[in-house]
Formats: sequence, C-alpha cells, structure tokens
Amino acid sequence: MKNLKEYISENRKGISSVTTEDKWWGEMYSDMRAVFYDVPTVSAQKKVFAFIGYPKTEKPVKGYPAVLLIHGGNGGAFYEMARLWADRGFVTICPDFNGKYAYSINDRQRVNPDGGKAGYGAIEDLHDENNWAYFSVLSAMRAIDVLLSLDCVDKNNIFSCGLSWGGFLQLMLSAVDERIKASSVIYSSAYISESEWGKKRLENLSESDRELWNDNIEPKNYLKDIKRSVFFTAGADDIAFKMENRRRTAESIKAPVYFGLRKNFPHGNFIGFEQLESVEFFKRIADGKDVPKPSVTFKDGKLTVKAFDEKSELKLYYTKDDVVATETQDWAEMLISNGKAVEIEKDITAFFVTEKINDGTQWSSNIIRGDLKC
Repeated sequence: MKNLKEYISENRKGISSVTTEDKWWGEMYSDMRAVFYDVPTVSAQKKVFAFIGYPKTEKPVKGYPAVLLIHGGNGGAFYEMARLWADRGFVTICPDFNGKYAYSINDRQRVNPDGGKAGYGAIEDLHDENNWAYFSVLSAMRAIDVLLSLDCVDKNNIFSCGLSWGGFLQLMLSAVDERIKASSVIYSSAYISESEWGKKRLENLSESDRELWNDNIEPKNYLKDIKRSVFFTAGADDIAFKMENRRRTAESIKAPVYFGLRKNFPHGNFIGFEQLESVEFFKRIADGKDVPKPSVTFKDGKLTVKAFDEKSELKLYYTKDDVVATETQDWAEMLISNGKAVEIEKDITAFFVTEKINDGTQWSSNIIRGDLKC
C-alpha cells in the first residue's frame, strides 16, 4: 500500500489548473457560489462539490485572507459555515468530503457519483486506490488550488481548519501542503487506534489491515513533516479524541503549536466552526501578531505561569485520573495568579492552564503530565 506522500506525488504530477462548474438552483444561493471543482486522479476524473463564500467588506489591497473548512464525520458542504466565515473576513471554501452534494440548504444528502467515497474514517475502503483518507486530502489540496485561482484572494494568507474527522485529515494535509500558512485542528488528534473509540472503528479489520492502517493512514506517521503553525482546540470532556493522545500529537510536531483547550466543549460540526479562537488565530498569523499563549514553568512540583496579558484571567485545570488508561477524566479547576507559584499535588496526573483575554477568547498551555517536566 502506498503511503500518503506517495499517493499525493503520483496524483499531483503534472497537475493542471483547476476548473470550477457553477451550479445554481433558483435564488437559494444568490449570495454564494455553489460549485463542482475537478479533482483529477491517475485512475479517474472526479468532481467535488463545495460552497464558496466572499466577504461583503471592501477588498484589502493584497486581497482577502482565505480559509478551507474541512467538516467532520457525517458532515457535508455547509452553506451556513461558508457564509459565517465569509462574514468574518475570509474567502471561504467548504467542500463535501462525504461523496455528496447539496441540492438545497435543507437537502445535503444527494449522492455525487464523482465525489469520492461516502462515509468517513478510511476504514472499509482501505485497499481502494482512492481510499477515503487519501482522496479527501487530495480533494482538500484541490480546494486550495481553487482559492489560489481567485483574483480576490491574498495568496500569502491561505489557512485551513479541520474539525473532528476533518481534523484527522487536517493533520495529514498540513504535512503535504506547505501553501497553507497555518491550520486549526478542532477536537482531533493522531493516535486514533490507541483510544477505545478508535479501536471500535478498526475492530472489523483483519490484523494485517490494522497494521496497514496504522503504518500508512494514521496521522501520527506524518506529524514530523508539518512545517507551519498549528492551533489545537478541544474540551477535556471530548469522548472521541482523548487528551493524552492530543498531548502526544502536539509534542510530535516541530512547527509552532498553540492551544485553546477548555474543560467543556460540545462536539459538533456547527459548534466547532463557530468557535472564535480559530478565527482570531488565523487573523493574528496573517497580521504578523503574537498568538496568546500563557508561559508555563513546571519544576520540582511547582507551577509558575506568566500570562500573555497581565489583565487576563488564569485558571488551572487538573485531573487525578489515569490519563493513559481512561478515555475521559474528571477535571477540577482553580483560579491562579500571574507569576505566583502553585504547588502541584503529587497525585495530579495531568493539567493545563487557560488564559481568557479581554476580547473574551480563551487560550491555553499544552496538556502537561504531572510526572513530566516542561
């Protein structure tokens, strides 16, 4: 089985300029573009459906920043999210990674025979030449081609945001497409097969196929190739992607990594994309501004935090549960003071610090293991 980089190299060789075919159904998309864009592969010519949204504000001299939104499992091309992010100042493309297209705002389940596999997770079609994961990453790269073809886009400020299974794809995409200036991973992590949820997804595969999946499709294989900044945001209560695997994922990436962790964060396509921290992260990167990040020192059982902004509210979240053996944990919280040392009890297994700045956005440290130093 080819790995992702081999698949992309083979299918992007001699790549042609992208073509889009606008589809209009009455007046329902009058403020948006509903398109099919071509995704050529070695074995077939395919087309993926997407919404494209444009800001209503005056175009900046260098063009608008742009963002690719990669939906999560059972999601689709979301008209609402394309409009929302366009209203936030980004030219936005929202493709369908589920083999479907939208006929109307309330009908997202029309089968697109040229759109790749329906479903998600790259499990059942492991041996397909254009399996779900590989073809989805290729489709995402082609969506970047679409953004680059638009005259109104600032070609130096293209971003990508993947949610849940879309975050799984985002980690793979970030490893093979350096045109993306920075990326946001909502809820997700690598090391899928080391969680109970992931094991259930893989349990019907043979032992040899599970090995193939872990060696070729699992995002952990590509983390070292990510060269652009990544923002991770999730809740400690997330039942699909465990906190310990998120910690390991972030620490495996050599590029700058930022965080917006919190105690509770409901898991859902709309909720995740509506979150403001990813927007602010991209805008700060585009403008060359520092990204908020509390500075954490943990030594000899004592934690000292230096806030990004002295006026921020700082909170410590910690658990005494086994973060390796359990999927979710009980997390306690406490207010802490900027620059004042806090004793970390010996039975605390993991913790992180959040910083809420004056605009209401919330940033954080990485997850820190109580038995490790940082």
